[in-house]
Amino acid sequence: MNLTRFIGSSIKSDLVIYVGHILAQMGHRTLIVDASLMKDYQYSFIRTEENEVLYDLQNVEIISDVRTFDTLKNQLAIANEQVENYDYILVDTNDSCTFSNWPSFENTYYISNDVRSNTMKDVEILNDYMDITGLFKVNRIHFESAFSIPKGYIELLLNNRIEIIDSFEPIEYDDKYEYLSQFIQHEYEIPYNRLNKQYKNMVRSIVTDICKVGNADVDAATGNGIFGIFKRQNLAPNKKGLHELKGVK
Repeated sequence: MNLTRFIGSSIKSDLVIYVGHILAQMGHRTLIVDASLMKDYQYSFIRTEENEVLYDLQNVEIISDVRTFDTLKNQLAIANEQVENYDYILVDTNDSCTFSNWPSFENTYYISNDVRSNTMKDVEILNDYMDITGLFKVNRIHFESAFSIPKGYIELLLNNRIEIIDSFEPIEYDDKYEYLSQFIQHEYEIPYNRLNKQYKNMVRSIVTDICKVGNADVDAATGNGIFGIFKRQNLAPNKKGLHELKGVK
């Protein structure tokens, strides 16, 4: 079980869903945990019947309103599941709820944008992150907007206590993202192939970082690159979650 955390006050649900989608395409059983204060997934993406706690979105399972690890285990038990059944668990939070009383996270990504109100809220979140975890570095994924906050501004607000590492190229603003977000909510499909090349490359980079695999593994699962000639239906996941070509020894 790999635990990966996405923090920050920006809406991160679309990004996390795209990452989960690729992991599922690669044959990994993947769970997204909505630990956000506003229950972002519950009100946008999840359609469950009474007494159900898990929602399946194209083989990505989502559970909402989970703030602690004990709550996660208890809620999964209602569905006759347990955390050990998942290869990857992606936790989306916009406060400090996952900074203590959770197992160790293999990866933490800070999602930011140039909206001033989000930046000011992020200062509180990152201060808590440092104070509670004792960690003073974080990998950032940044979405640009029409107005740019000066480079190093948030570090200055944090008295340069933290090192924010931009491991990925900033994502340029594209109003199509809002349309695709609405598409997921209304059509219950994940439109990964409609993303522009820059966004796809960023999602691929996150997945390779989480899985410690090469780009070719992701391309084979998504049908991109030179490996796109091998269609998804010609790939079968083995017991280790890797892919084998059917009919090829």
